[in-house]
Amino acid sequence: GAWVFSDSARYIRNTHGMITSDTFYLFVSGAWVYNYSLSFVQDTHGNSIYSDEVTWSSSADSFVKSSQSFASYDGNNRAISDTTQIWNPTTNSWLNQTISLYGYNSAGKATNITELAWDSTNNVWANSFMEVLTYDNFNNMDSDLSIDGSGNTWTPGNMNVYTYDGNNNNLMEYALNWNGTGWDTSTQYIR
Repeated sequence: GAWVFSDSARYIRNTHGMITSDTFYLFVSGAWVYNYSLSFVQDTHGNSIYSDEVTWSSSADSFVKSSQSFASYDGNNRAISDTTQIWNPTTNSWLNQTISLYGYNSAGKATNITELAWDSTNNVWANSFMEVLTYDNFNNMDSDLSIDGSGNTWTPGNMNVYTYDGNNNNLMEYALNWNGTGWDTSTQYIR
């Protein structure tokens, strides 16, 4: 079989080499057509603080608004929040969708990621997902726990547990699943 074009991307970079926009195309019926485009704004440290996505509307023969994201960082350039909104063409307004909040330990390692989803009925942020990460004294990841926040009740999902040798080489990983009352070992990886 011969190679067939499927998609392509065009990147635009600023004078510092950071991507400020990328446009994605699909190869349809022998021609390249627009698919969607992303634009980015970075702070002086190169962190993406704003991005927006537009999608191609063949009926309007133009790009139309789709989503936008705002991010904030701490003094060490670590993300502390990221908010995404989607465009509502009926009301011509942005609607909250998700917000992700990040926490770190004193060594700068991520310790928790909490995602909240917008509850448009009650106009509040509602629990959606959480990931909790722990580390040993050498900053090797001990565990990675995923927690589901559906219905504003936190329920464990799955957890990976890691072991290391005296040289901090990862030896083993256990994948555990929450069965409602305890953990079941689902997979063990030996390195």
